[in-house]
Amino acid sequence: MSLSGLLNQTITPKPKSSYDVDGRIVTTTGTDIKARVQLKQKRRMLPNGSVIVTDGLAYLPASSTLKEGDNFLFDSTEYRIFKSYKVPGANGSTNHVQIEFIKTKTS
Repeated sequence: MSLSGLLNQTITPKPKSSYDVDGRIVTTTGTDIKARVQLKQKRRMLPNGSVIVTDGLAYLPASSTLKEGDNFLFDSTEYRIFKSYKVPGANGSTNHVQIEFIKTKTS
């Protein structure tokens, strides 16, 4: 089965566009992206020694433009991307993008 066959869920990107007068992130809503989302918490140690808990990871098509700091909606919950990785295929080009995310709020 190809990767595209496994991307059977949908996320709605909300990329960061600017900041408001209070310094909060302003997001826009993008076009839905096919994805494979796995909700599973994982502890991550930051370079300063503190520990955070991510709420899951997702696999996106190679063409995805979401990056660290962007938000997205999945199943009426908003998440912020903590890390984004381009995963190479056998020929060296990007096969897909893997993201780790943290829950920000529930709609």
